Amino acid sequence: MTAPAGPTAGAQRAQDDPDELRAQLADLAERVREADRLRVAAEERAAAATWRADHDPLTGLPNRAAFLDLLTRTLAAHPAAALPAPCTESAVLPAPCTESAALSVQKVEEGASLSVLLIELDDFAEATELLGHAAGDQLLTAVAARLGRVLPGRRPLARVSGEGFALLVDDGADPAALGERVLNRMQAPFGLAAGQVSVRASAGVAELGPDAADARTLLARAAVAARSAQRAGGARLVRSTSAPDAPAGRDLTLREPLRVAVVTGAVELAYEPIISLRGDEVTLFEARVRWQHEGEDVPPEVFLPVAARSGLLETLTDQALEQVCTQLARWNAELGHRHVQVGTDVPAEVLTDPEFPDRVAACLARHDVDARQLVLEITEESLLRDVAAASAVTRRLRELGTVLALDEFGSGHSSLLHLQQITLDSLKVHRRFADDLDGDPAAQRFLAALLALGRSLGLKVIADGVQRPAQADTLRRLGCQHAQGPLFATPGPADELAWLLPAASGAAQAGGTSRSVGSARPVQSTSTTGWAAR
Repeated sequence: MTAPAGPTAGAQRAQDDPDELRAQLADLAERVREADRLRVAAEERAAAATWRADHDPLTGLPNRAAFLDLLTRTLAAHPAAALPAPCTESAVLPAPCTESAALSVQKVEEGASLSVLLIELDDFAEATELLGHAAGDQLLTAVAARLGRVLPGRRPLARVSGEGFALLVDDGADPAALGERVLNRMQAPFGLAAGQVSVRASAGVAELGPDAADARTLLARAAVAARSAQRAGGARLVRSTSAPDAPAGRDLTLREPLRVAVVTGAVELAYEPIISLRGDEVTLFEARVRWQHEGEDVPPEVFLPVAARSGLLETLTDQALEQVCTQLARWNAELGHRHVQVGTDVPAEVLTDPEFPDRVAACLARHDVDARQLVLEITEESLLRDVAAASAVTRRLRELGTVLALDEFGSGHSSLLHLQQITLDSLKVHRRFADDLDGDPAAQRFLAALLALGRSLGLKVIADGVQRPAQADTLRRLGCQHAQGPLFATPGPADELAWLLPAASGAAQAGGTSRSVGSARPVQSTSTTGWAAR
């Protein structure tokens, strides 16, 4: 029989020496603490890895995978949803599929609707190009923070793309009303290190239905709707339809008729007077393009994007320029002077074309029109599409002697930067600033500041979208000298505007004798839509 083993040498010393025993106990305790530290560190690393898998590192919001996972689990619990399979760890559904994911499923009430609201920044790429990527990151963080403040309750919000934020609406709230609220709050500028920056946003809504009953389809439908809103001019909300490829179908339907209309000159211009608020006299006109197809007006926000995607926008712009110069030549001959001016829009795609100034010069020469009679209206978006190319083109247009106007001032971001980058003759204030002008002191103070800025830069300032006499009275009191809008006249054919033009007898005077808009009937037309989608 083997005798039991005796104590080790260390244990024997501990029995014989109390100090040795205390040292060994202290060492053991340290080893236990170290093991605990290693365990805690491992758990923290695992938690951080899980967080990184579920969240956007820039904004701290849940990411696309986490949102899709939440949406999948919410649909599984929704009474009206018919999902193909429960959440599993598979290549089809994004991981993680656990109740500990970044977003948690809320209780779904019987009969409650379910929608996805997607917010897309319209101008983010241009802002990043102009201000740099660091400012772009700051802007995204600021947008995420504002969305968190705007959205009522604890609504699941996620960043699902570079400039897209998704919201799950499953409590019966109206997603469109919620989206409009978000878009309104997005109009206020963001304070960044580079200064005050404004960006527009568009929204798309997709609702749960027989043809949109899984997470990926709902999110894709919301994205398609948001892109449709951007194609229509941005800063608006669009609800998804059951046909996500509707833009493609619309293009196929309108592309050939639009091409024929452009080539044959069937796309016509309507002219809207811009009046002097000091005497209600006509100072110039804005030409707005309009097109009738199969007996009905097709809105510019519909056919202009089709023209852009079909490669027709350059031709359409040249056709509008040709019509403007033809009409100016006719008025010059009839009136015996060259004081009438007409403005026409220059889309972003054309403003970066280095050959555009040559076509403008040729058109002016062909019709013997003074360059100062032609007002070329450009938007902030046009300037930002390619800043260097746009600056080169506008510089050549200035050398020709044409008048350059910044249209829809205040609708985009970094407007003051644009006033430094390009030499302008006038700017047109976006129509939204006139909406509450007669009842909102804050709007009046803002417009007063814009007018002071225009005067200091030697620019003619035009207020757009004036609808009520009280708005016009406020503009006069603030010192605004020019305006346009339904209060004065709606766009119409050139032949209907002859009564507004300076009389031939005043041709020898420096500016002619203008007819007063305020003392005569307003111009009526069959269409109020224009070259720029209003």
